[in-house]
Amino acid sequence: MQIVPLSPDMAPALQQFLARHYPDCPAKADPAYRTWKFSAHPAGSALSDYLLAIDEGVIVGQLALIKDYVWTAGSVTPCYWLADLIVAESHRTTAALFQLLRTAMANHPLLMLNGATEKLAPLFHRFGWKPLTVMTDFYQILRPSGALRFGRGVGRMGRLRHFMPLVAIADGILPLAWSLVTQAQTAFGRYDVRPLDPLDREIGTLFAAIVPKLGATSARDASIYQWKTHQRPIGTDITLGAYDAVSGILRGCLVAKIMDRVGVARWIEISDLLVDPDDHGCLIALLTSVRRMALDTRADFLRARLGWPALAGTLARQGWLARPSTFSNQVLAYSRDNDHLQALTELPWTLTAMIGDTVDTGRDEWRVDQTTRLAPISG
Repeated sequence: MQIVPLSPDMAPALQQFLARHYPDCPAKADPAYRTWKFSAHPAGSALSDYLLAIDEGVIVGQLALIKDYVWTAGSVTPCYWLADLIVAESHRTTAALFQLLRTAMANHPLLMLNGATEKLAPLFHRFGWKPLTVMTDFYQILRPSGALRFGRGVGRMGRLRHFMPLVAIADGILPLAWSLVTQAQTAFGRYDVRPLDPLDREIGTLFAAIVPKLGATSARDASIYQWKTHQRPIGTDITLGAYDAVSGILRGCLVAKIMDRVGVARWIEISDLLVDPDDHGCLIALLTSVRRMALDTRADFLRARLGWPALAGTLARQGWLARPSTFSNQVLAYSRDNDHLQALTELPWTLTAMIGDTVDTGRDEWRVDQTTRLAPISG
C-alpha cells in the first residue's frame, strides 16, 4: 500500500474511481468541478495535497483537502478542510484509511472537518481530533407533506396514512398563513433586500464590521463569495443583500439555493448567512425575503444548517424548528500543537453551511431559469 500525491498522469484513473464510488453525484468525477473545488480557492490550490491510496498500481482510496482560512482571536488562521475521504469497499478492512488520514495529519498544522459518519466519528476522536462546535439543522415548514416525505423517505410514508387528510389540510392553510406573515413583515421592515453581486467589495466591509461579534468563524470577503457562488461550475446560487433603507449601507447577506428532489420535496437551502447577531431586524428581513422566494417557487420548507447559538432564539420566534444534532453535525479539528488545538476548542464558534460541500455538487438543484426569482424585495 502506497500513499502518494495526485499527479496529472493519475487523473484519468481518479476520474474512473470517483465515478464508481459516487454514482449519484457525477460532479465528483468532473475535472472542472474538481479544479474549482480544490484549486481555485482564494487561499490557494490544495491539489498538491490531494492524496491517493495505491495498491498494486490501482487507486483504492483518496483524501482531498480544501485550503482555507478561519478568523480566530482577531487574526486569520490558515487551515485545511477535509472534504472527501473514501476507500474502496474491497480495502475498508486494510490500513488504507488510516494511512491516508495519518499522512494528512502529519503534513498540515491545522485540519478541520465538517461532519463525520457515525462509523468514522470514533476513529477521528481516537486520532486526537477535537470537537469545536455542533451545527444545527433549522427548518421552517411551509407544506408538511413534502417535509415528511423528505424527512422519513417516501417508502415510510405508509405509517402516517391515517394522518394524511390532516396533513393535506395543513398543506392548504400553512402557505396562506406564511404569505400573510411575509406581507406584514415586508411592509414594516426598514431594509431593502435585493440581489447582491458576489464581487461587491461591501461584503468585506460588512464582515470586518461584525466579525468581533462572531467569535471564531470562517473568513469571508468578495473573493470567497466569488469562488463559492459565482465560479462554481454547476448549479445556481442566489445571493441576497439587506441594505439599510435610509443610508443604503449593506447590513447583511444570505446565500441560498432552490432545491428539488423529484417526487419528494422542493426546498430552499440557506448555505450562508452573514449578519450582526444583534440586528434582529436585518436577520428577519433576510429570512422574510427568502421565505417569499420559497412561497413563489412552491417550496415545501426552508432549511439552514448553522453553528450559531446566538441566533437560535430569534429563529425559534420566527417559526423555525431545530432538528436534534447527530455525528454528521459535529465540526472537528486536529493540530499537532496541542495548546493551539485546546485554544481553538475554547473559542465560541459561529459557522454556516458555507464551510461544507454537501450542497455544492448540483445534486437536487432545481434545473430552471432562476433569474426571474431575483426581483428586488423590500423587507
